[in-house]
Amino acid sequence: MTSTARAPFIGRQRELAALTAALDSARKGRGSVHIFAGESGIGKTRLTEAIAERAAEKGFLTITGRAFPVESGIPFALFGDGFVPLLRGMPAATLQTLSRGAMAELGVLFPTLRLESAPVRGGDPSDLRPRVFDAFAQLLFRLAQKQPILVVLENLQWADPSSLDLFHFIARSISTQPIMVVASYNDAQREGNRSLRLAEQSLSSLGVLTRHVIPPLSRDETSELVCAVFGESRSAVEDFVSRVHARTRGNAFFIEETLKALVESGRLRREGDRWLGWSTEQLALPDSIRDALSLRYERLSEDAQDVVAIAAVIAVQASHRLLERLAGLSTEALLRAIDELRRDRIIEEVELADGPAYVFTHPMMQDMLYSELSRARSRGLHAKIADAMDAMYGEAGMQHAEEIAVHYARADAPEQAPRAIRYLTAAGRNALERGAGREAVETLAAALTILERGGEQAQIEDVLALLGRARHRLGDYHAAKELWTRAVDLAELRGAHDRVATLERRLGVAALRRGDFRGALAHQERGRAAAALAHDEVAEASLRLARSSVMMELGHGDDAQREAELALEIAERQADPRLLGRVHEALQSLAVWRGPESGVQTHGAHALEYARIAGDVRTAWQAEWTFALYAGLTGDSSGTATHLVEATRLAEEIRSPLLRLWTAEVAVEYRSGIGEWDEALALADRTLEEARAFGQRMLLPRLLVWSSLIHCGRGNFEEAKRRIDEAWVLSGADRLGEHEAVNVHTVVPAHVGLAYYHLYRRDYRAALEIGERGLAIADKTGYEVWAVHRLLPLLAEASLWVRDWDRSNAYGQRMREAADRMGNSLARAWSDACVALERMLQGDQAGALTQLRQAADDLDAIPFVEHAARLRRKFADALLVAGRRDEAIVELRRIHDVFSRLRATLSLDDVREKLTELGVRPPPKVSSTGAGIGALTARETEIARLVAARKSNKEVGAILGISDRTVGTHLNNVYAKLGVDSRGALTDVVRELGV
Repeated sequence: MTSTARAPFIGRQRELAALTAALDSARKGRGSVHIFAGESGIGKTRLTEAIAERAAEKGFLTITGRAFPVESGIPFALFGDGFVPLLRGMPAATLQTLSRGAMAELGVLFPTLRLESAPVRGGDPSDLRPRVFDAFAQLLFRLAQKQPILVVLENLQWADPSSLDLFHFIARSISTQPIMVVASYNDAQREGNRSLRLAEQSLSSLGVLTRHVIPPLSRDETSELVCAVFGESRSAVEDFVSRVHARTRGNAFFIEETLKALVESGRLRREGDRWLGWSTEQLALPDSIRDALSLRYERLSEDAQDVVAIAAVIAVQASHRLLERLAGLSTEALLRAIDELRRDRIIEEVELADGPAYVFTHPMMQDMLYSELSRARSRGLHAKIADAMDAMYGEAGMQHAEEIAVHYARADAPEQAPRAIRYLTAAGRNALERGAGREAVETLAAALTILERGGEQAQIEDVLALLGRARHRLGDYHAAKELWTRAVDLAELRGAHDRVATLERRLGVAALRRGDFRGALAHQERGRAAAALAHDEVAEASLRLARSSVMMELGHGDDAQREAELALEIAERQADPRLLGRVHEALQSLAVWRGPESGVQTHGAHALEYARIAGDVRTAWQAEWTFALYAGLTGDSSGTATHLVEATRLAEEIRSPLLRLWTAEVAVEYRSGIGEWDEALALADRTLEEARAFGQRMLLPRLLVWSSLIHCGRGNFEEAKRRIDEAWVLSGADRLGEHEAVNVHTVVPAHVGLAYYHLYRRDYRAALEIGERGLAIADKTGYEVWAVHRLLPLLAEASLWVRDWDRSNAYGQRMREAADRMGNSLARAWSDACVALERMLQGDQAGALTQLRQAADDLDAIPFVEHAARLRRKFADALLVAGRRDEAIVELRRIHDVFSRLRATLSLDDVREKLTELGVRPPPKVSSTGAGIGALTARETEIARLVAARKSNKEVGAILGISDRTVGTHLNNVYAKLGVDSRGALTDVVRELGV
């Protein structure tokens, strides 16, 4: 064995078999994500390489990215390491085609590509990061359609937060793609990377991640390794293997380095065809791998030691050009040192666009070398590297700001302060523009520290404003407020009223995100005053619109209307089409909740026209979304569908995942109403996870409620209550006080969800109590649509079941009046149903027949499928009382099909019991339209097999590396897709179909 020889692949057969099977699944479009966890040197990289070899045999394209400890402040460095060389090697036309016009977004992600394209589309800065993520995901998916892809991401413990965010986003998106992701990290360093912990916990809870803990090699595997390397029998090396295994504890890298050191020292030596030295007691590897690596380092020449120490501080891809500037060696001496390092497999060469560069063969060597440097030595090297990069890049230095800023920050040299501030501020600004909030905080905080030692006030103000934005992006609203407040003080000192207006508007947004409505309004008012001093009417109009939005959320409709109309006066005076479009859209939204209906149509049409003139696609989307929302609230299903199509198209044109999330919310309720429960629930679950990932707190409560109603309808009360409880807390409904401001559009839906939960559980008194509390909130605001859409129908029904005729009459009459006034077909159908049910419950079965049928037909026509079927169930009872048994059976069979398709378990069981009671054999319980075995995901198929093998949820979770709660969620989905309701029935299906 020589110092450069590579040990063979030993052990890990179980992991290799599982991962090979996952590769086969990925080829069939069932992507998966795997993480290898273990200590440094345990064999994660070697296993990854074995999988890459298998992938190559199966026709996969393998893309490998590695994280390095010193580059942890450079956004998306992990992905850039793997994807930049691939993308750079593509013809420009090919990349343009694959990106589908998202070259600007890719340029944000990988600035070193230096793509020539249009600048990134403007708009809400919070939308940039999702847009960039989505553009990268779509590019990856298109690449995978041409050739299946294995993405390898090594050393996640050193990955920058933005890379981990992108990893999380991709991992949740590839289940239906021919893509497999294999990542690794050092579990001893996992705790030091909070972003990694959060990403792994989230993906595990979603059931999309398989974690493989890589164990040390056993003694037998160590013996197999030694025998394979040296060609000896087990009996000859038995005692030696015992000592090596005891000392290294089975760490594959430790073992390999121990054997290399023993050979290099001559303690193990070859004489003829045999190896001698097996009896040695003194192993060359000291007590830790650091000492073994130090031994290799110490054997290097002085020049090689100097070069590798500099490379360790540079960290990622030390370019030959940079080493020439830093090493202080002649050309020949530098080349000799590099050749020595390559020969000893300490570094390897990679080719970049501007020449060769060098990376460490094993990151542990780099980590060891960097940690061995004294603080003074490392700071001095960082200072030299920063200045060398500044000189090397020259006028193009700002294109490498993030790369250079890392070194200026770690050098912390007073004489470099002006350059450090310049690069750190530019790096922070770039990180903000790329949506990399954590990296922006790190670099901007470093810049602020230097400035506070004696920088210019204008620079401090600028950095405070930028750092506040970065903190705000991360949800640290308290810190953002403090930073912006300091910036406001500085701006006021120099009379910069325009800057004050901008900062106060941002302070208002931060206050709103914290739920501090009064604070938001106060900041907006101060911002408006500053805008007036600056004579900036456009800024004033923007602040009035912001105030209108807050007042609308609070339910103060008159104030919201007044602010929007004042903004309209300014917009008309300025004749600014973009501003006019935004104002009319705000007035359109107000008309949805306050009326009149004509205002929704008129202002919406104006908003679309001005948006077209200004080329403002975002405002056009907002107007179409509002049209779709209003159509859904008033029972106009065809209108909802039409506007949803257009809103979806516009969201795609903007390439905005966030706008797609909001469009999806309306689509969830629409699909739920028309009876597409499977599609609605699948869309809701996908949207919920993305909304959480993008921090959409205002959207989450409503999505949770709409999806919980489907679970209620299916009798999944535990899951329904879990979602409702989360919505209750997120909306602030649990913190309602006499004087506390509330967000009407989240609190009222939370009351809707909890009241319906009690209604489905037949706790009608609780449903009335919660529903009337929600109605009081809606009535106080004057937002009648919320009352008519969900609350009044619920309250009327609950009143009927408790025989409170006066109350049910009052609610029915309100719905009738609203239907007549608003032209609301949904309210009219509910009102008719209320009257019909009251007649039936009072004993007038025959008199209720016509009205029950008509009300059910009206709900079907909207369609409100499940509610229509529930009403038909009562119609069937009325038919039976009237002696019309055959007609009743026809109705029961009809609604049996509806409940079977919806998998509304409790209602379906009730219908089946009634048919049996009538002496009629019920139809098959499972609808012929069920999803079937082909709809199971790879994870669901695994769980189905294990359950059929009589494994408990806890056992299944232990085998798959997921929680038993996650197993239960997957199992419920399996039951729903296969139309079974027990583990025994699932076992029968698995055996019958050979799953």
